[in-house]
Amino acid sequence: MRSASAGLNKTALRSRKLPSLKTLLTALSDLYRSHIAVEDQEVFPVAQEELSDSAKEIIGRRMASRRGVPFIPEWASLTTSER
Repeated sequence: MRSASAGLNKTALRSRKLPSLKTLLTALSDLYRSHIAVEDQEVFPVAQEELSDSAKEIIGRRMASRRGVPFIPEWASLTTSER
């Protein structure tokens, strides 16, 4: 995963707050990486086993809608590593 601060345009953000922003973005990136690991390793495997296909589809459609991306029905039955 690319560092959250890697894409910052230094000329556009010449400010005394730039170091603070980079620190905050790095912390956010680390938290997000941990969040994804918990989902992939703990939450999704249990959900895959315990939820019905229709429940997984409903959840998948809601997640896709919140992110403004198309829902891909085939992905509802795949683990993250299979995608």
